[in-house]
Amino acid sequence: MIRKMEKRYTANKEEILEMHSKNKTQKMILKEQAGDIKSKLRKMVDDGQVPDVVSIAELETTNPDRRFAIKKKSKKYPGTFVYLFHDFKWGRFGTDGKFVFEKGTWEPLPPKQKPPTVDDKFKSAEIESYKTKFGAKTKEEAISSGWDLTNLEKVTINGVELYKPKSRQGVVTSVSDEQKGALAAYKQRYEAKEWDELTPAEKALGWKEMDIPNSERLFGRPVKLYTQTSQRMKVSDQPYQDFRKDYDVTEKDCVDFIQQYFDDYKTGRPVDNDYFLNFKPKVQFCKNKFHNRWGLRVNANKLNKILDLMSRDISEYQGVSLPPSIASEGSNKHLWLLEKR
Repeated sequence: MIRKMEKRYTANKEEILEMHSKNKTQKMILKEQAGDIKSKLRKMVDDGQVPDVVSIAELETTNPDRRFAIKKKSKKYPGTFVYLFHDFKWGRFGTDGKFVFEKGTWEPLPPKQKPPTVDDKFKSAEIESYKTKFGAKTKEEAISSGWDLTNLEKVTINGVELYKPKSRQGVVTSVSDEQKGALAAYKQRYEAKEWDELTPAEKALGWKEMDIPNSERLFGRPVKLYTQTSQRMKVSDQPYQDFRKDYDVTEKDCVDFIQQYFDDYKTGRPVDNDYFLNFKPKVQFCKNKFHNRWGLRVNANKLNKILDLMSRDISEYQGVSLPPSIASEGSNKHLWLLEKR
């Protein structure tokens, strides 16, 4: 009889210990869940998604989903508070002290954009530096530029995926129609090749290296082609002759340009940036070509003096002072300065 009681006591003890263990574990799970909910609510508040918050309130309840809520003043019920839960239900305490859930759900505002930190700025600068150095682009930039993504090398810089042309022995693979067209045109004009296209014999013969103008802007890095000197001699110089004819002015035109330029400067005519972009280069060209080299012209000395003044070789002419060499606030006079050559 005594043995049976001891056996039953032992069994009851094990059941009780197991129940305590389960209860303890359950409490730990509920506490952890409640902590996660509190963190979620706090983040909403910190991100500016809920204005006019009083606090993160802790309510007396055994339901972990309802233990924490965002507490704020009620606009619908002045003088009272509403409680916003993480699952977007909400409610308030009635005049009888009982909690009442309201109909519908509440909606948080979009998270406010946080100003970039020093580290964010540093990472962003690194990304931009890499894009400039290697001609890399984001996926969206690459697609909008007409690049074929299958012909690109993908790299990740500070968590941002970038695409760049694959390198082949110092030559960048053409990945856009613009690049392919430019490279093909230069190859055809100079009967040139890329380095990895040369045969061992051609490399031994010493084909000369030539730069592609503006290649760094077009490809993201300098691109070089190789050609024989004899091939360059065969290239027609007609484009250069046409260019010389297009970019030339007569002595008579230059006289008018220089006098107009000086008159605009001394009278302070309000000219826009287009003036310095288009008209000023003509005057500079005239200075380079005719300064102190005029023909038999009675006003040659006057023209030379104007050019001397506008390039700061003399300090005054006809009561007009020379243009400043550097910019000053609120003035564009430095833009009138001509190069000395």
